Amino acid sequence: MCLIKNGKSIDTTMGFMPIGGFMMPSRISDLDPFIIPFLMSKSNLTYLQVLEYFNQNSGYYAWTGVQDEKEICRLAEQGNREAILARKKADSIFKQTLGGYFFRNPNVDSIVFTGGMGSKNHRQREMFLNELENYHILLDKNKNAQIYDCEATIHQKESNIKIYVIPTNEELQMLKEVKKFFFVKKVN
Repeated sequence: MCLIKNGKSIDTTMGFMPIGGFMMPSRISDLDPFIIPFLMSKSNLTYLQVLEYFNQNSGYYAWTGVQDEKEICRLAEQGNREAILARKKADSIFKQTLGGYFFRNPNVDSIVFTGGMGSKNHRQREMFLNELENYHILLDKNKNAQIYDCEATIHQKESNIKIYVIPTNEELQMLKEVKKFFFVKKVN
């Protein structure tokens, strides 16, 4: 999650590495740093193995054995305890972070969902925005359910906060950044 003000990021859930903040398909979210020596001693792992575990075998996968959030939503709807708990944890992290961002910038005017979890999973968006009506964040559940990986607005007309879905194209963005360095126009 990122707090943007006047087009500039002023806060993000990521730390030194992107494993902090939100729980992701295979990456851990924020953690107590003492878990590292604990895992090293209890499981006889090197610190490199622990870091690989945090990047490859944590997050939703550690809770459920599944990395696909849509599958986790389906499992939760079927009553799978681990999937339900993983979704509750993700929801808790989202709401804690959103609340903190509202305190830092009370003039928040929009929420934008992007990336795989944000643009391709209407159930995840609905869960994150559930019970925020007291803050005048009003999701249009019908619009939301129809949106998959395309630009859209999903808020109700009466919502004080606009809610957008904007898919990412990380590969294109990386190409644009590289192009700045390697394909400079000659000026005569």
